[in-house]
Amino acid sequence: MRALLILFIALTPSAILAAESTPDTLSFEIPSGGWFAGWHGGPQETLFVDSTTVHGGRYAARIERTAENPSDDSAAMRGIRISCTGEFIELRGWLKLENVTDGFAGLWMSEDSPGKPGVQFENMWKTPLKGTDEWKEYRIVMKLDARATTLRFGAHLHGHGKVWIDDMRVLVDGKPISGAPARAK
Repeated sequence: MRALLILFIALTPSAILAAESTPDTLSFEIPSGGWFAGWHGGPQETLFVDSTTVHGGRYAARIERTAENPSDDSAAMRGIRISCTGEFIELRGWLKLENVTDGFAGLWMSEDSPGKPGVQFENMWKTPLKGTDEWKEYRIVMKLDARATTLRFGAHLHGHGKVWIDDMRVLVDGKPISGAPARAK
């Protein structure tokens, strides 16, 4: 599964995943063209804006897969520049599951350097989320690699079912990434 997600990230055109400056919020509150401003992913026919089932605010993202969908995986993703220092980088997000079968759902993140995706990578494959469950906050943590210039992150669904995603946060050493010490130039 790790290799499939890294391959998906590597084959996604860089223009789609162009890293933006570090935002203070990673919300799903701004629908734009059928999806959310700043967020990407695919296959497109598996990604939805949901205003009925949300954790916080007015909207949440939903990945929904059936046996008719192409491939086995779908991912919602965002990229931000890494211009800070610290020991650990952490992704937190709220997920809700419905009938996740034939696979699993979870958070993922990849620290990338120019021309090399996956310098560091984590995707919850050791703690897969399956079945049906109410909103819960999940987190993944990895070392902050000094070579990394971009962080790509999000949620994915391998198999069938639905996963809702809301209220994502990126932290460095337990504090919002926007407040982490800047790297020396």
